[in-house]
Amino acid sequence: MDKERRQLIVRLGIWAMGIAAVCTIIIFAFRACSKQEPESVIESPQVSAQSEPPRDLQEPGNDPLTNYEDCENNATWGEDLVGSYQNDKVLTYNYGGGTISLGVNAPEAQEGLYLNPSCSEASTSGIQVGFFITSSSPELYYSSQDGAAPDEDANVGAANFVLLGETYDTAIPAAYKNAENYGIRWEHDPLAENKDSGGTTLYIRAVNMSNGQPLALCRATIAYDAESNSYTLATLTSADVVDTGEMSIEEKADLVDQAVQFMVSQNSVTPSEGWASAKAGAKVEHVPTTYFPTFLGPNDEVLNSHDKPYQNCEIWAVNLPLSSYNVTVYFASRLQIVLGSENTTIPGSDELDLTPIGCARLDPRSTSTIYPPA
Repeated sequence: MDKERRQLIVRLGIWAMGIAAVCTIIIFAFRACSKQEPESVIESPQVSAQSEPPRDLQEPGNDPLTNYEDCENNATWGEDLVGSYQNDKVLTYNYGGGTISLGVNAPEAQEGLYLNPSCSEASTSGIQVGFFITSSSPELYYSSQDGAAPDEDANVGAANFVLLGETYDTAIPAAYKNAENYGIRWEHDPLAENKDSGGTTLYIRAVNMSNGQPLALCRATIAYDAESNSYTLATLTSADVVDTGEMSIEEKADLVDQAVQFMVSQNSVTPSEGWASAKAGAKVEHVPTTYFPTFLGPNDEVLNSHDKPYQNCEIWAVNLPLSSYNVTVYFASRLQIVLGSENTTIPGSDELDLTPIGCARLDPRSTSTIYPPA
């Protein structure tokens, strides 16, 4: 019996050694195969597997982490996205009583398009001219956010001003002097929606700050040149609806009559000189929205253009100059104001059906004199 047990133990030992040997051979076989066949690589559809070589194989001087200062100091860094600015021209528009100028001859200036608005009627000892400027696409920048009355602080000695808000006590000097003291400039914003298909419209009102009367209503356009990837001031023209071809002389006169009738029905303004001179000097323009968000409705209630149904309404602004201030009556398309349509006219028709929605800006010298009308 002992002899048989010993033989069984020997056989089991031999069998275990055989199994161990087979396992060892299989392990070595797998290792050999893994060295011969390359690992499969799943390439991302967005980033190529060969887009960036290993850091130790990159060419000297091409490491983006160690050479970021070179990118930061490169004059063209980011230019493909933002573009460049051509500050090499001054545009002019003759409105009859004087000339409005826009732009600057400073080709070296590349922080934006410097507007440098000025009026030939303006002088430090006579008429001081304020410019209200809005843009159809972002964005306008100002060299100072601390506006003041024309005779205060840094405004002393200036004749042309940019107005930061509704009132004349938000004025800053409009003249371009340098990159820090530039008045107002426009910059392209690559992250903002541009509704003008690559171009931009500037809406400009020049006002006599001593009596509040508008001197000129202008439109300037900024053009983009894809070949040079640059922006430039392209045109400066009248914004009056007759000059733009948006209305005939008769249609404009009819709208001015409606504006006067609206003001008479309000019974809030009774000009000592009557309405005849205001009608004769009336200026009408078509703008994307009201000059400023708040305005007075038909019942002297304070309305806001950001609220329904005004937020999507295009505006026809009738400016009625009186002896010591200016009245603006706002009209909107009945199709938009009543039905909420995106169009100002019925499809297939060019006939406007405008209705007055309110008035504003009777005396913008300070906040206390805007509402109610006086």
